[in-house]
Amino acid sequence: MCDIPNNEPTVKMLSAFVEFRKD
Repeated sequence: MCDIPNNEPTVKMLSAFVEFRKD
């Protein structure tokens, strides 16, 4: 994943976004 730290809330949003797109 780009250069976003794992402790950033953005990662959580990204994960949720990816799962949302998957559906």
